[in-house]
Amino acid sequence: MPTETKQKRNTLERYAEILEAVAAGESLSLTQISELNKLPKGTAHRLSNALVEIGFLDNVGSPRPLYQLGNRLLRLLHGGGDTALIGRIAVPYLESLANQFGESSFMTRLNGERVEALAHVAPTKRLRGYVTPGAIMPPHAAASAKAIIAYQPEQLIERMLKGPLEKGTEYTKTDPKLIRQEHKEIIDNGYAVCDRELDDWLLAYAAPVIQSGQKVFYAIALSGPADRLQKISRQEITGALKEKAAQISIEIEQRLRLRNVVEISNS
Repeated sequence: MPTETKQKRNTLERYAEILEAVAAGESLSLTQISELNKLPKGTAHRLSNALVEIGFLDNVGSPRPLYQLGNRLLRLLHGGGDTALIGRIAVPYLESLANQFGESSFMTRLNGERVEALAHVAPTKRLRGYVTPGAIMPPHAAASAKAIIAYQPEQLIERMLKGPLEKGTEYTKTDPKLIRQEHKEIIDNGYAVCDRELDDWLLAYAAPVIQSGQKVFYAIALSGPADRLQKISRQEITGALKEKAAQISIEIEQRLRLRNVVEISNS
């Protein structure tokens, strides 16, 4: 193997080892990264900061560095093979919401630069509105998309809202400034609303599934005819959504952590 190729491979291996160490520890200081990977502190600092620059790590420490897996890397991971598992985790919670309120409940996920439906449950009493798994949710109008996008890095939001944005009804927001203001309200309130922005008759509420480090890759939603959902307290619906979203978040992290432990023990 040529010397230059070998050096590049060794450098990539060091990057991979740093990411593996941070993933195992959830968050690590520069000293811990240096010791775990047997690297000089200066080298550990240089490599870790390079990973921060490309979004594979986040530096959440102040004034001393503290590294966690970055938003860009986590989007790649959650957009991959874990989706079937996470869909299965969500279904019992979606069933509970659908039967409590008598309307359709579903989960969406961030996949690259779009939000798509992952799982759907209709109430047992009778079939209501249906969201097909894999369907793309309009980023500026769908409650479940807004609940996810509000928490994303600035550059990703700009790309996702790059126009033209379709105006489905007179209530649809297409001005990026108004949409960004709504994102702030979503973060403050903990939920998003689509009030007849996709169809004149449709009302939907969604809550982000917030994971460690305020990372959001999933949302759960309840949708139905506006004339029916308006008869139920908004506080009751959004409170239930936020409660289920928090429970899903805990279970996702527990199940993925357990799976990783099993994989490591079998390797």
